[in-house]
Amino acid sequence: MPVTTIDSVAAGRQMTMIKMDVEGAEVQAIFGGRQTIGSCKPKLFVAAYHYDIDLFRLPLLLWELVPEYKIYLRKHPYVPAWELNFICIEK
Repeated sequence: MPVTTIDSVAAGRQMTMIKMDVEGAEVQAIFGGRQTIGSCKPKLFVAAYHYDIDLFRLPLLLWELVPEYKIYLRKHPYVPAWELNFICIEK
């Protein structure tokens, strides 16, 4: 299966929203979108339930890219019941 990065897809575009649930590869996806996330500061909706450590490493990584992000952890009332997501919004 071909794989690409957020930065290559977003090249030359002003991204305002990115949603990612890439089955545990969120860190890699964020690294592949460093330039876009850092320059566009889009709203982000990022899955946070694949690995326990993601509850700590994802916000730290995102704050390195955009220190102005307000990051919220949300559990939405839908199935599957274990889904947790980070919502990131620039202050």
